[in-house]
Amino acid sequence: MHRERVSILSWLPEIIKNGRFIILAIITSTCLAVQGSVLTLLDEIVLPYYPDHEKDVGYMGAASQLTAIVLALVVGKLLDLTKWFYSSTLLLMFLSTVFTAAYTLIIHYQLRIVFVYVSVSLSMGVVTSFFAVAYEYAVELTYPLPEGTSAGLMNMLSQVMSIIYIVALGAIIKANHITLCNWLLAGSMLLAAILSCEYYTRTCYDC
Repeated sequence: MHRERVSILSWLPEIIKNGRFIILAIITSTCLAVQGSVLTLLDEIVLPYYPDHEKDVGYMGAASQLTAIVLALVVGKLLDLTKWFYSSTLLLMFLSTVFTAAYTLIIHYQLRIVFVYVSVSLSMGVVTSFFAVAYEYAVELTYPLPEGTSAGLMNMLSQVMSIIYIVALGAIIKANHITLCNWLLAGSMLLAAILSCEYYTRTCYDC
């Protein structure tokens, strides 16, 4: 037990110096924070524009989870077959940004509730499916670090980022700035997409 603790702690300086892993951790944490914020604050985001649709908000959350499960399985299978990690990352981050911006516009202009269903489900589903790619990259970037250590560090940072996002965006919503909240979420996804492009062009795992 003591040896295991020493071994894990001995890796920390090397991980901190690993800029590529830090960037990947920031990207993954941002995605999880956006997902957690949307699903946690969904009723506060949707109901002001769609009153008396409490049940629909609940169904949106369920639809988002089902979509995430299906897309995660599909993306995982495609990665096993093609090994196109770089291309998949760019595509998923681009789609996440587009769908998040789309649901922001749909809610703002109060289009039909069915469009909110589709945009929220696709946005959250695509964001979730990215995690399968992210953890594979984390293993590559931190080898020969034990997989559990790199995954644990990413999860820790993701949880901290999620708490910060939910508290901050919740305060923004209470100040009646729902549109600003949604655009901050879309902007966060855009930033994550830009970081993924800048980072993954340095090392090509598809080659």
